[in-house]
Amino acid sequence: MPVKSIRPSPQVRSDESILSREKLQEIYYYLLLTRTIENKIAYICHSQNPQQPLIVGKGYLSTGQEAISVGAAM
Repeated sequence: MPVKSIRPSPQVRSDESILSREKLQEIYYYLLLTRTIENKIAYICHSQNPQQPLIVGKGYLSTGQEAISVGAAM
């Protein structure tokens, strides 16, 4: 079976964006929102009173992986 080479489609140009500017701004907004919420959770987890915690257990932070959650939701 011969192997076919994979080439980019001639219809797709590298200087054109598939997403509109408004969609890119919406994605960026949700990336920042996710990071802000995680920063607040980290602050609460590190500065809470151990006898009366606001969050019970450990707060799992996925800092740096915002694109995965936002991209999956889009």
